[in-house]
Amino acid sequence: MDHAARQDSRLPSLEDSLNLGQSIHLEFDDYPQANGCYQLWGLCPSQSIMVAASHITGLDELAGKSFKARLYLEQLNQACAFRSAVLSQVDSPSPYLHLQMPEQLLLGQTRQSYRIKMNLPGCICHNGSSYPGSVIDASISGCRIKLPLLDLKVGDRVNLSFELSVFGIEQGIQVDAVVRSRAESTGNMYIGVQFGDLSDQNRITLYSYLNAIKH
Repeated sequence: MDHAARQDSRLPSLEDSLNLGQSIHLEFDDYPQANGCYQLWGLCPSQSIMVAASHITGLDELAGKSFKARLYLEQLNQACAFRSAVLSQVDSPSPYLHLQMPEQLLLGQTRQSYRIKMNLPGCICHNGSSYPGSVIDASISGCRIKLPLLDLKVGDRVNLSFELSVFGIEQGIQVDAVVRSRAESTGNMYIGVQFGDLSDQNRITLYSYLNAIKH
């Protein structure tokens, strides 16, 4: 499952495919002692996945840590994987973790949240400084940005702003985001960011723009 393809609209979503009690194997990027099998405990639709973690010690160290998850979806009779991060941990009534609902689901050659290519000027703000860049693809939950080489790393929080033209009207988008990937090429860097909470207006604007350029 090294590559992802556009999701077939007939396929069920991850939320619709999960079963309470099913096993999810988590592999943490920099906390290997927490790697292992977890049990699905509950769901907050479009927000988080809850997994039981009674077998893990040091839960307070897991908040914000990124991981790769692997699981089997019985509805589709195949394995899948996704990357995400721990939102928070809860100690009572029993220990469990809130995992960020993933932006992308790798399902064989299927990609749940596909991105649409574009080339829009934008601006990244980090630690009080602003840097110009180009938004080169986007989905409703994140985007990829081309920038000059900067001291940005996976996990950094940034503020992103760019403008979209929807039905001939320029509308600005400003959103907090988290860097989820980073690559360098010929003097530039490419970062993938996951959006934080979008305002209702920003969400409507982004949906409208993506739907307009997709067709």
